[in-house]
Amino acid sequence: MTESMPTSPSDSCPVCGKKIEYYEFDSFGRHFRIPKPCTCRLEKEDIKAQEFEVKQRRIRIESKLAGSGLGPKFQKCTFESWERSDATDKVYGIVKSYAEKFNKDVKNGIVVYGKCGNGKSHLVAAVVNYLIQKGYVGIFQNVPILLSRLRSAERENESEILHTLTRADILVLDDLGAYKWTGWREEIIYMIINNNYYYEKPILATSNLSPDELAENIGERSMDRLMEMCVFVENPGESYRKKIAVERIKKMRGS
Repeated sequence: MTESMPTSPSDSCPVCGKKIEYYEFDSFGRHFRIPKPCTCRLEKEDIKAQEFEVKQRRIRIESKLAGSGLGPKFQKCTFESWERSDATDKVYGIVKSYAEKFNKDVKNGIVVYGKCGNGKSHLVAAVVNYLIQKGYVGIFQNVPILLSRLRSAERENESEILHTLTRADILVLDDLGAYKWTGWREEIIYMIINNNYYYEKPILATSNLSPDELAENIGERSMDRLMEMCVFVENPGESYRKKIAVERIKKMRGS
């Protein structure tokens, strides 16, 4: 006698149409024929498991850092909303291409440097937002604020924060070098960069300083790691903030 579970009349998966395969075995003198789960169902379950893992990892990271660090302003940043010009086409193309080609095997990052207020933070925030939409976990941290938080943290909490920075798929260090140098700050910056280097996690960074100025601020060890981990790209654009201020003054005078 053969017992089997019901299948579609055509012996094909009702979802994807693939031919159904069966487990067949004998037990206690009876023959059983049971359909195997279709690969489309297994793939769907695998995707759900991956999405759940990413969600849980994001929750764990954000609970330690009080959020991803993007905040309301940078959560709105996209490549489409970035104000481009002939001068900034090169840096825009490099950063956007990096985001589009990103995968879990990527170990190298980018340091975008240039004048204050010319959209560097917007550009790297756009990378994080783009990758989050693709299912990756990103951390965006303003370095002066991060250093202030680490400075006031207990030793145990400091270690937890530093470890958490390595848990994401990509770490953004915004405004690197925008603080007064001290030996403690230099050591902490080295620990952050070196930890991600050790775990082979990519770093994106922005700075108002030139590479030579940045090296003086963060120290030779950190700069040496960044030079190995990242490509340095200048954003030659002018300050958007000054442009907005000038336009505002013109409107006020016009009124």
